[in-house]
Amino acid sequence: MKNNNITQSEDAPTSNGVKAPEFITENEQWLNSEPPKIADLKGKVVLIKFWTFMCSWCQQDLPGIMEIEKKYKDKGLVVIGIHSPETTFERDVEALKKQMKVLKVDFPVLTDNARQNWKAYKVENWPAYYLIDREGNIAFSILGPGVEDQLENKIKNLI
Repeated sequence: MKNNNITQSEDAPTSNGVKAPEFITENEQWLNSEPPKIADLKGKVVLIKFWTFMCSWCQQDLPGIMEIEKKYKDKGLVVIGIHSPETTFERDVEALKKQMKVLKVDFPVLTDNARQNWKAYKVENWPAYYLIDREGNIAFSILGPGVEDQLENKIKNLI
């Protein structure tokens, strides 16, 4: 069901209930964190945000996502950003670090310059969100800006 450029979970490209793909890290870097693995996150609820720093929609929802992280971190929520750039400039890790500082992004971010994770999760556009349940399965996915309330409601059900 599509509504206002938002793709609801039933239209999302990776099926709910499917084991979440492992992070592909070859030739990529983790920023703000040591490299976690999906298996290491078992028992946690994980919100994965696919984004790129020049995407205005991706920037627009960052404060809401960081507020959700702050609110539910102690209850087992982990937020992970996967930066899947479109332009050559966005692939520059130093430019990404600078923008993360400007945007006050403090959650772990995996660079995805080769878009291997983008492909593994079958992402179609930014921002894209995937909620991984405590068992490591995709519980919900949604595409588009302004979806913080929907994400928070799903997180409440998973925590």
